[in-house]
Amino acid sequence: TPEAEEYVREGQHIEEGDVLGLLEVMKMFNQIRAEFPGTIRKICVEAGSGIIVSSGQSLFLLDPDVPPVTETEEEIFKKQQEQTTSIMQNIYPAN
Repeated sequence: TPEAEEYVREGQHIEEGDVLGLLEVMKMFNQIRAEFPGTIRKICVEAGSGIIVSSGQSLFLLDPDVPPVTETEEEIFKKQQEQTTSIMQNIYPAN
């Protein structure tokens, strides 16, 4: 419930799926869950502050346990090409 203690605090380690807090939308409380494991670096919106948050606004800053993998556009294109070729070969096998 909104009156309960904070779900997380700065410096706390969290796991994927952990509840980080509640967000009220249209009189309903929705759980905010961690999408990956990591450590809470900063809580950007304090619980019970009554602040209206905007779409895309940061609620927490997290340091992930495993840094995200970034691919160049060239790597993404190459991977898409390979997947498309594989699919086409399955649909139209060579005689």
